[in-house]
Amino acid sequence: MGKTMDGSLLFLRSLLVLASLLVGTSQGRQTDALNRLRMARGEGKIDTRSWRVDTDSKFDKFEKVFSEKKVYSQEGLKEKDKIKRLPGQPDVDFEQYAGYVTVDEEAGRAFFYYFVEAVSFKSHSNPLLLWLNG
Repeated sequence: MGKTMDGSLLFLRSLLVLASLLVGTSQGRQTDALNRLRMARGEGKIDTRSWRVDTDSKFDKFEKVFSEKKVYSQEGLKEKDKIKRLPGQPDVDFEQYAGYVTVDEEAGRAFFYYFVEAVSFKSHSNPLLLWLNG
């Protein structure tokens, strides 16, 4: 390699070092900026009201739902939701149920469910199928 190649590499390295020094001193340190922010906040120069989270308005609806929970009679609902036979389905030896579970009556929201019950003697170990769609 020639002297011009070595000279240009030395020039580029010097330029890179100089640029990094200038950037480091001109922008300051992050801790200095944080300290200035803390001091300004302590002196009341910064309006911090927008930093607060308004939890009351966001959770009022949830509090209303949980405080007004109602339990209705479940008598006869299981037999009402029982499916005797689905169209095109052969005779099956298990019980199946389908219906709607109301989630938010005010907004008209409900889950559709389909439930298949195990009927063998090992029903406690057989998996069940519960499908919710909402």
